Amino acid sequence: MSFTDFGKFYGYPDCCIKDFTYRFKNNFIKPTENQIKVSNKTGFIPCQLCCLKIEKKELNLEELINNRECDIKFPHAH
Repeated sequence: MSFTDFGKFYGYPDCCIKDFTYRFKNNFIKPTENQIKVSNKTGFIPCQLCCLKIEKKELNLEELINNRECDIKFPHAH
């Protein structure tokens, strides 16, 4: 499966999937400080634009997850 396939399976937005794919392919895999902060240890790392919207309280992390195919509800508590 590709990053896009996994992202769609988990219901991640296209912008976040594209951002992650770009960063991975260009060896920028380490998330930024604000990405770590807003991800809230869920495993989902939103793109910078979505991070800014979350920081401005224009949306929350859960609102980004749409059309999730995975049976486990987001966020999954460990």
